[in-house]
Amino acid sequence: MAYKSYLKVYGAGSQATIMADLSTWMQAMGWTVHDNISASSQVLTSPGEDGAKNPEFVHLWVSGNNVYHDTYVFWDAAAHSGAGQSNTHAGSRYTALAAAVTIRFYGDKDWCFMVYGAGTTKGWGHLPVKPTQIANTALTAPASTGLSQVLSVGSTDGFSIGNKYQLVDYSTGCRETITILDVNPGVSVTANLANNYASGTKLGEQPSSFGVYGYPTSDFLFYPTCHYSVSGTGACGSAYNVAYMSDISSFGLVAEPELRRNLYTLLPWGVGRVNSDSSLYGFFKSNFLYVAAAIGDIYMVCKGSDRFINGTATAGAAGSMDDAGQSWTVNAYAGKILVLTTGTGAGQSRYISSNTATRIVVGQNWVTNPVAGTGYMICTEAYYAFSTVFAAKETIGNP
Repeated sequence: MAYKSYLKVYGAGSQATIMADLSTWMQAMGWTVHDNISASSQVLTSPGEDGAKNPEFVHLWVSGNNVYHDTYVFWDAAAHSGAGQSNTHAGSRYTALAAAVTIRFYGDKDWCFMVYGAGTTKGWGHLPVKPTQIANTALTAPASTGLSQVLSVGSTDGFSIGNKYQLVDYSTGCRETITILDVNPGVSVTANLANNYASGTKLGEQPSSFGVYGYPTSDFLFYPTCHYSVSGTGACGSAYNVAYMSDISSFGLVAEPELRRNLYTLLPWGVGRVNSDSSLYGFFKSNFLYVAAAIGDIYMVCKGSDRFINGTATAGAAGSMDDAGQSWTVNAYAGKILVLTTGTGAGQSRYISSNTATRIVVGQNWVTNPVAGTGYMICTEAYYAFSTVFAAKETIGNP
C-alpha cells in the first residue's frame, strides 16, 4: 500500500474528532479495527506492509484533553483489555490537545506518526526491522518456567551459547529475554525461563519491534512492547525505551547515501538499543530521510528527467494556484508535488491532482490559500522535517 499523509485543522475541544480521524486514517493505510469499544476508544492492529509481522495492537482513546495511543503485545477484544503494554510514560503515551491545532499524519501498515502544534511528534507501530535477522524461529511445543529448560524450536540457525534472545508469546502477551545455555542443532535450545510459554511462541534476536515513539524533548524515544529488560505480561513501565537515532553509517553498516541530484545528500536513519547494547534495532529508508533541518523545513527532490519548476503565483484559491504567465501541458504535473516557498501560504506542500495551462489543482485544500505574489516550486518528491534530524515524504492530497 502506498505511503499516505493527511493534514487537518481542528478547533479547541476536538479530541473525540481527532481520535476518530486517526482511526479512519489508519484504516485507509491498511490497519484494521480489532476492538470497537466505543466512540472514544478503539483498538487497531496490522501485520505490517509485508503481512508477516506479528499483529500487535494500538489502543486509541480519549481522556480529558488527551488522545492516548497505547501499544500492546496482546489485546483481548472480549474483555476490552490488553497485556504487554509498551510503556506508562505520560509524555509518550498521549497527545495533549487542549487548544486549536493543526495535525499532520503520516503512515502505512508498518508505521504511523503525527506532527502537531510547534513540531511535536508522536508515533506508533512496527519499527522497520534491521536488514539482517539471523535468529528467528518459534517454539514447537509448550515450555514451562524453571532452570535449564529445553525448548523445542523450529530452527536453531543463528543461535549461539551465551547470547541473549527474546521470547514473545502472542497468545498471552508474555515476553522475556533469555540466555542460551546449550544448543541441540536443529532440535532445541536450553535456557532458564521465568514464565510459561505456549507452542508457537516467537524466539529470536528481535521478534518484535512494535511500540510507541514519544517525547518531544529528545530526538527520538522509542518505547517497544518487548523491551529486553522486561519479563511477563505487565507494562514495560516508564523507563524502558530505545533512544539512539543516527544515520545508518554510524552503525558501521555498508550503506550508500541517497544522492538527490547535486543539491544535498540524505541518508536513511536507524534506531539502536541503549543500556549498554548499541546494536541496530531498526531503520527507515524509503519514506523517511535523515537530515539536518529545522522543524517545518521542506526538502524538494527531482528524479529522472524531471526538473524543478519555479514561479510566482498570480492568484490562488482553496484547492488551486494560478500562474497566468505559464503555458503548461495539461496534466503534465499530475502526481508531482507543489510547494509554496515564499509569501502568503509559504511552507505548505500538496500532491498535484491535475493542471491546466495556467492552473495547478491540488488534492487537498490549503490551510492558508496562496495569493498573487506567492512563490512556488514543482518537484518530484518533497520531505517535511518533523524534527531537527529526520523528515517524512509528503503525499498530502494523494488519493
